[in-house]
Amino acid sequence: RQIEQREQLKRDVPLLTANQWRQLSGNLGKNPSAALGKYKANGRLFAVPAGRRYLYPQFQFSEEDGRPKEALTAVLRMVPEAARGWPLLSWFNAPNAFLAGRKPLEVIDVDPEGVAAAAGHFYGRDD
Repeated sequence: RQIEQREQLKRDVPLLTANQWRQLSGNLGKNPSAALGKYKANGRLFAVPAGRRYLYPQFQFSEEDGRPKEALTAVLRMVPEAARGWPLLSWFNAPNAFLAGRKPLEVIDVDPEGVAAAAGHFYGRDD
């Protein structure tokens, strides 16, 4: 069942490899995985494991320059490290009662505070 859920998420949510992100962002560095790893370590984005690599949900990145959206930082503060990855992607892709039934990934650009509050409520954090 977990495999089916992950496959559905892969169909529903655009995911990027590190090399695809490099093209999106124009990052000319030799190791895009290292740059993404720094963003992840600094709580600016999350990734989902896929075999020996990570995939990065595209909604996290600015369309202008490929950098992580600032709104994600506040959301990730609400989410325990152990809940990041596939469970968090599932949360972002599910309709949320605190967002009037909208999916967090659909409204993070227009209501970042609401998405952070919804994450805090779901994950039991109010800081």
